[in-house]
Amino acid sequence: PIQALKIAKWGFIVRQARPHVKFPTTAVSFLVGVAVGIVTPARAGELTRVLYLNTEHRFELIGLVVADRVMDLATILLFAGVSVYLISSPPFGLIPILGALLLAVGLAASRSLADWTEAARHSFPGRSRVSRFLDQLRILRPSVISKGMLLSVLIFALALLQFYWLLTAFEPVTWEAPVVSFPLLLLAGALPITVAGIGIREGTATLVLLGLGVAEVTAIGATIFSFTMNTLLPGLLGAVLLILPAHPRSEQERDATQENR
Repeated sequence: PIQALKIAKWGFIVRQARPHVKFPTTAVSFLVGVAVGIVTPARAGELTRVLYLNTEHRFELIGLVVADRVMDLATILLFAGVSVYLISSPPFGLIPILGALLLAVGLAASRSLADWTEAARHSFPGRSRVSRFLDQLRILRPSVISKGMLLSVLIFALALLQFYWLLTAFEPVTWEAPVVSFPLLLLAGALPITVAGIGIREGTATLVLLGLGVAEVTAIGATIFSFTMNTLLPGLLGAVLLILPAHPRSEQERDATQENR
Protein backbone atom coordinates (compact mmCIF):
# COMPACT_ATOMS: atom_id res chain seq x y z
CA PRO A 1 0.00 0.00 0.00
CA ILE A 2 2.81 2.43 0.77
CA GLN A 3 4.45 2.00 -2.63
CA ALA A 4 1.09 2.07 -4.42
CA LEU A 5 0.27 5.40 -2.79
CA LYS A 6 3.68 6.83 -3.67
CA ILE A 7 3.21 5.85 -7.31
CA ALA A 8 -0.36 7.20 -7.27
CA LYS A 9 0.85 10.55 -5.91
CA TRP A 10 3.58 10.81 -8.54
CA GLY A 11 1.09 9.88 -11.26
CA PHE A 12 -1.37 12.47 -9.97
CA ILE A 13 1.26 15.22 -10.18
CA VAL A 14 2.47 14.17 -13.64
CA ARG A 15 -1.02 13.99 -15.11
CA GLN A 16 -1.66 17.61 -14.15
CA ALA A 17 0.93 18.53 -16.79
CA ARG A 18 0.68 15.50 -19.12
CA PRO A 19 -2.88 14.11 -18.92
CA HIS A 20 -2.15 11.35 -21.45
CA VAL A 21 0.52 9.62 -19.32
CA LYS A 22 -0.78 6.27 -18.05
CA PHE A 23 -0.36 4.57 -14.68
CA PRO A 24 2.12 1.87 -15.87
CA THR A 25 4.41 4.59 -17.24
CA THR A 26 4.41 6.58 -14.01
CA ALA A 27 4.95 3.36 -12.02
CA VAL A 28 8.05 2.46 -14.03
CA SER A 29 9.24 6.06 -13.85
CA PHE A 30 8.89 6.13 -10.07
CA LEU A 31 10.60 2.77 -9.43
CA VAL A 32 13.55 3.61 -11.68
CA GLY A 33 13.93 6.89 -9.79
CA VAL A 34 14.05 5.00 -6.49
CA ALA A 35 16.75 2.68 -7.86
CA VAL A 36 19.01 5.51 -9.02
CA GLY A 37 18.20 7.60 -5.95
CA ILE A 38 19.56 4.95 -3.59
CA VAL A 39 23.11 5.33 -4.92
CA THR A 40 23.18 9.12 -5.28
CA PRO A 41 23.68 11.81 -2.59
CA ALA A 42 20.45 13.29 -1.24
CA ARG A 43 18.63 10.90 -3.61
CA ALA A 44 19.29 13.31 -6.47
CA GLY A 45 19.08 10.36 -8.85
CA GLU A 46 15.31 10.45 -8.53
CA LEU A 47 15.40 13.19 -11.14
CA THR A 48 15.87 10.35 -13.66
CA ARG A 49 12.15 9.64 -13.31
CA VAL A 50 11.53 12.03 -16.18
CA LEU A 51 13.55 9.86 -18.58
CA TYR A 52 10.93 7.13 -18.32
CA LEU A 53 7.82 9.28 -18.68
CA ASN A 54 7.75 8.58 -22.41
CA THR A 55 6.52 12.04 -23.35
CA GLU A 56 7.80 15.09 -25.19
CA HIS A 57 10.10 17.60 -23.43
CA ARG A 58 10.82 15.22 -20.55
CA PHE A 59 13.54 17.32 -18.97
CA GLU A 60 11.15 20.21 -18.44
CA LEU A 61 9.24 17.97 -15.97
CA ILE A 62 12.15 17.82 -13.53
CA GLY A 63 10.41 20.50 -11.49
CA LEU A 64 7.57 18.06 -10.84
CA VAL A 65 10.02 15.57 -9.30
CA VAL A 66 11.29 18.33 -7.05
CA ALA A 67 7.72 19.27 -6.11
CA ASP A 68 6.96 15.65 -5.21
CA ARG A 69 10.05 15.41 -3.00
CA VAL A 70 9.32 18.79 -1.38
CA MET A 71 5.85 17.57 -0.39
CA ASP A 72 7.42 14.53 1.26
CA LEU A 73 10.05 16.62 3.04
CA ALA A 74 7.44 19.08 4.30
CA THR A 75 5.47 16.17 5.75
CA ILE A 76 8.55 14.76 7.49
CA LEU A 77 9.36 18.19 8.95
CA LEU A 78 5.78 18.56 10.16
CA PHE A 79 5.93 15.30 12.10
CA ALA A 80 9.50 16.00 13.19
CA GLY A 81 8.13 19.09 14.92
CA VAL A 82 5.89 16.80 16.97
CA SER A 83 8.89 14.59 17.79
CA VAL A 84 11.01 17.52 18.94
CA TYR A 85 8.06 18.85 20.96
CA LEU A 86 7.76 15.52 22.80
CA ILE A 87 11.46 15.19 23.65
CA SER A 88 12.36 18.86 24.08
CA SER A 89 10.79 22.20 24.87
CA PRO A 90 7.84 23.41 22.75
CA PRO A 91 9.67 26.33 21.06
CA PHE A 92 12.18 23.97 19.45
CA GLY A 93 9.33 21.91 18.05
CA LEU A 94 8.14 24.95 16.11
CA ILE A 95 11.36 25.10 14.06
CA PRO A 96 10.69 22.01 11.87
CA ILE A 97 7.02 23.00 11.57
CA LEU A 98 8.09 26.45 10.34
CA GLY A 99 10.34 24.75 7.80
CA ALA A 100 7.38 22.69 6.55
CA LEU A 101 5.28 25.84 6.16
CA LEU A 102 8.06 27.59 4.24
CA LEU A 103 8.31 24.65 1.83
CA ALA A 104 4.54 24.73 1.28
CA VAL A 105 4.68 28.48 0.62
CA GLY A 106 7.56 27.92 -1.82
CA LEU A 107 5.46 25.42 -3.77
CA ALA A 108 2.56 27.86 -3.91
CA ALA A 109 4.86 30.71 -5.00
CA SER A 110 6.25 28.69 -7.92
CA ARG A 111 3.15 29.47 -9.98
CA SER A 112 3.69 33.19 -9.47
CA LEU A 113 7.33 32.81 -10.49
CA ALA A 114 6.26 31.04 -13.69
CA ASP A 115 3.77 33.82 -14.48
CA TRP A 116 6.36 36.52 -13.79
CA THR A 117 8.92 34.86 -16.07
CA GLU A 118 6.36 34.54 -18.85
CA ALA A 119 5.36 38.20 -18.54
CA ALA A 120 8.92 39.51 -18.24
CA ARG A 121 9.78 41.92 -21.04
CA HIS A 122 13.53 41.47 -20.80
CA SER A 123 15.06 38.44 -22.43
CA PHE A 124 18.10 36.58 -21.14
CA PRO A 125 20.11 33.59 -22.39
CA GLY A 126 18.00 30.45 -22.22
CA ARG A 127 14.83 32.39 -21.39
CA SER A 128 12.60 30.19 -23.56
CA ARG A 129 13.89 26.99 -21.95
CA VAL A 130 13.51 28.43 -18.44
CA SER A 131 10.00 29.59 -19.30
CA ARG A 132 9.04 26.11 -20.52
CA PHE A 133 10.54 24.58 -17.38
CA LEU A 134 8.66 26.94 -15.06
CA ASP A 135 5.50 26.53 -17.13
CA GLN A 136 5.16 22.99 -15.78
CA LEU A 137 4.99 24.40 -12.25
CA ARG A 138 1.76 26.20 -13.09
CA ILE A 139 0.00 22.92 -12.31
CA LEU A 140 0.78 23.51 -8.63
CA ARG A 141 -2.58 25.05 -7.85
CA PRO A 142 -3.66 25.12 -4.18
CA SER A 143 -5.93 22.11 -4.80
CA VAL A 144 -3.03 20.11 -6.31
CA ILE A 145 -0.68 21.02 -3.47
CA SER A 146 -3.27 20.16 -0.81
CA LYS A 147 -4.09 16.78 -2.40
CA GLY A 148 -0.40 15.98 -2.83
CA MET A 149 0.32 16.89 0.79
CA LEU A 150 -2.64 14.81 1.95
CA LEU A 151 -1.26 11.80 0.10
CA SER A 152 2.19 12.44 1.63
CA VAL A 153 0.65 12.51 5.11
CA LEU A 154 -1.23 9.26 4.44
CA ILE A 155 1.95 7.58 3.17
CA PHE A 156 3.84 8.77 6.23
CA ALA A 157 1.11 7.53 8.57
CA LEU A 158 1.20 4.05 7.01
CA ALA A 159 5.00 3.95 7.21
CA LEU A 160 4.81 5.04 10.85
CA LEU A 161 2.34 2.26 11.64
CA GLN A 162 4.59 -0.20 9.82
CA PHE A 163 7.58 0.95 11.89
CA TYR A 164 5.57 0.44 15.09
CA TRP A 165 4.78 -3.14 14.06
CA LEU A 166 8.46 -3.75 13.26
CA LEU A 167 9.48 -2.49 16.70
CA THR A 168 6.94 -4.71 18.43
CA ALA A 169 8.31 -7.71 16.52
CA PHE A 170 11.43 -7.37 18.67
CA GLU A 171 9.96 -6.19 21.97
CA PRO A 172 6.87 -4.44 23.37
CA VAL A 173 7.05 -0.66 22.90
CA THR A 174 4.74 2.26 23.59
CA TRP A 175 3.21 4.44 20.86
CA GLU A 176 5.67 7.17 21.84
CA ALA A 177 8.66 5.21 20.51
CA PRO A 178 7.76 5.28 16.78
CA VAL A 179 6.08 8.71 16.94
CA VAL A 180 9.23 10.29 18.39
CA SER A 181 11.90 8.36 16.48
CA PHE A 182 10.50 7.71 13.00
CA PRO A 183 10.34 11.33 11.69
CA LEU A 184 13.81 12.04 13.04
CA LEU A 185 15.41 8.97 11.47
CA LEU A 186 13.81 9.82 8.11
CA LEU A 187 15.10 13.37 8.40
CA ALA A 188 18.59 12.13 9.26
CA GLY A 189 18.50 9.62 6.40
CA ALA A 190 17.79 12.44 3.94
CA LEU A 191 21.12 14.14 4.75
CA PRO A 192 23.67 13.71 1.91
CA ILE A 193 26.31 12.19 4.18
CA THR A 194 26.24 8.48 3.38
CA VAL A 195 24.90 6.38 0.52
CA ALA A 196 21.11 6.03 0.95
CA GLY A 197 21.47 7.39 4.49
CA ILE A 198 22.85 4.03 5.68
CA GLY A 199 24.44 4.35 9.10
CA ILE A 200 23.24 7.84 9.96
CA ARG A 201 19.62 6.66 9.93
CA GLU A 202 20.30 3.65 12.16
CA GLY A 203 22.49 5.74 14.45
CA THR A 204 19.75 8.33 14.90
CA ALA A 205 17.14 5.64 15.62
CA THR A 206 19.42 4.01 18.19
CA LEU A 207 20.18 7.30 19.92
CA VAL A 208 16.55 8.38 20.14
CA LEU A 209 15.06 4.99 21.02
CA LEU A 210 17.66 4.21 23.68
CA GLY A 211 16.45 7.33 25.48
CA LEU A 212 12.95 5.81 25.44
CA GLY A 213 14.12 2.50 26.89
CA VAL A 214 14.17 0.55 23.62
CA ALA A 215 17.03 -1.91 23.09
CA GLU A 216 19.73 -1.12 20.53
CA VAL A 217 19.10 -4.32 18.55
CA THR A 218 15.41 -3.39 18.29
CA ALA A 219 16.17 0.09 17.00
CA ILE A 220 18.68 -1.11 14.39
CA GLY A 221 16.64 -4.13 13.32
CA ALA A 222 13.37 -2.24 12.85
CA THR A 223 15.13 0.58 10.97
CA ILE A 224 16.89 -1.82 8.58
CA PHE A 225 13.65 -3.73 7.89
CA SER A 226 11.81 -0.46 7.27
CA PHE A 227 14.49 0.70 4.81
CA THR A 228 14.47 -2.69 3.09
CA MET A 229 10.72 -2.78 2.53
CA ASN A 230 10.19 0.89 1.67
CA THR A 231 13.32 1.68 -0.33
CA LEU A 232 15.61 -1.26 -1.08
CA LEU A 233 13.06 -3.71 -2.51
CA PRO A 234 11.33 -1.07 -4.71
CA GLY A 235 14.81 0.05 -5.75
CA LEU A 236 15.80 -3.47 -6.79
CA LEU A 237 12.62 -3.72 -8.86
CA GLY A 238 13.46 -0.36 -10.41
CA ALA A 239 16.98 -1.57 -11.19
CA VAL A 240 15.51 -4.50 -13.12
CA LEU A 241 13.28 -2.12 -15.06
CA LEU A 242 16.28 0.14 -15.65
CA ILE A 243 18.19 -2.52 -17.59
CA LEU A 244 15.20 -3.56 -19.69
CA PRO A 245 14.88 -2.10 -23.22
CA ALA A 246 13.39 1.39 -23.30
CA HIS A 247 9.66 1.64 -23.96
CA PRO A 248 8.56 2.71 -27.44
CA ARG A 249 7.55 6.31 -27.81
CA SER A 250 3.94 7.16 -27.22
CA GLU A 251 1.52 8.00 -30.03
CA GLN A 252 1.32 11.62 -28.83
CA GLU A 253 5.10 12.00 -28.89
CA ARG A 254 5.38 10.55 -32.41
CA ASP A 255 2.65 12.89 -33.64
CA ALA A 256 4.32 15.89 -32.02
CA THR A 257 7.68 14.98 -33.59
CA GLN A 258 6.09 14.68 -37.04
CA GLU A 259 4.42 18.08 -36.64
CA ASN A 260 7.73 19.69 -35.67
CA ARG A 261 9.33 18.26 -38.78
